[in-house]
Parts: sequence; structure tokens; C-alpha cells
Amino acid sequence: MCTKGNLRKKNESMPSSKKWFNEQLLNQIQDAIISTDLEGNILSWNKRSENLFGYKSSEIIGEHISILYLDEDRDLLVNEIIKPLKEKGLHQKIVRLVKKNKETVFVRLLLSMLKDKNGKEIGMIGSSIDIIKEIETKKDLMESEERLSTFYKAAFEGIAITRKGIVLDVNQKFLVRESISACLI
Repeated sequence: MCTKGNLRKKNESMPSSKKWFNEQLLNQIQDAIISTDLEGNILSWNKRSENLFGYKSSEIIGEHISILYLDEDRDLLVNEIIKPLKEKGLHQKIVRLVKKNKETVFVRLLLSMLKDKNGKEIGMIGSSIDIIKEIETKKDLMESEERLSTFYKAAFEGIAITRKGIVLDVNQKFLVRESISACLI
């Protein structure tokens, strides 16, 4: 049974350091979490960031966030990521980033401004989710739909697509066959 007393005992058994707790919390999240100061210098970097981008925390903290962008994408960082984030306080975007080994990765960025207890902006924080599998799945689906469409259009027989007795679509062969049948009646 969970009582306030039991919860208090659990809390007392945990290490008292808020820093330790926050680090553990960030390292258990499955997203890459990165925080920066207002100038874009990296302040924190969780384990998932290490896995996704290949940089250890010790080698990336203090670097500018632009290290994760290709040279040709640096304007995008300033104009399409940082500027809208600072204007709105929240921002999200799909971007191409670069790993330590120079491979690119597409991620969905979810960004927020960090504020102190008085509401003053003190930095930025973002989570990054690798979306390459999502992109590949969409590409495979589009290719599959294109093959189906090609088959549908080139079929030797008439094809009608229905749902619950309602005709949704017919191919050209179906129209030709039905118009010939109508003429013969």
C-alpha cells in the first residue's frame, strides 16, 4: 500500500543531490537532450546525445551548437531555428544534423527557451529524435503506392475500388468495359 509515509521514506533513501537526480533523469530519457546558453554554447549533453551524435559529454560541453550543423546549414540554424525560438519561446523543426563521424542524421527538434526563477531567459534546451526510420518508412510507402498506382492504371482488367458498397475509384479499363457493356444492352 502506498502511503505518504512510504513515499517520504522512498524520497529519503534517494541521494539528496538535485544535480545527481537531474542527471539521472536526463540520462534515462530516450531523446537526445541538449541545453545551451543564449549564445548557443553547449551546457549539457545527455547519454542519448552521446549515442546519437558520437561526442562524449566531456568533449562537446563548451562547444557551439553549430558544430552539429553542416556549413551550408549554418544560416538555417540562425534564421529558422534560433530566431523563431527566441521570438516564440517554443519551436519545432525537422533538420539535418551532422555526427562526429561526419554522417548526417535527420532529427525532429523540439525546442524551448530556458528561464530562471524570475522568468528571465538564460538559455535554450532541445530534444532531438532520430527520424531516419520514419523517413525511410514514408519513402517505402510512397514507392509502394506508386507501384500500386502503376499496376492499377496498366491492368488488363477493369478494377473498381469500393468501401461498404460505395465505389471510390475505377481505372480506365473499367470505364471502357462498362461503357461497352452499356452500349451492348
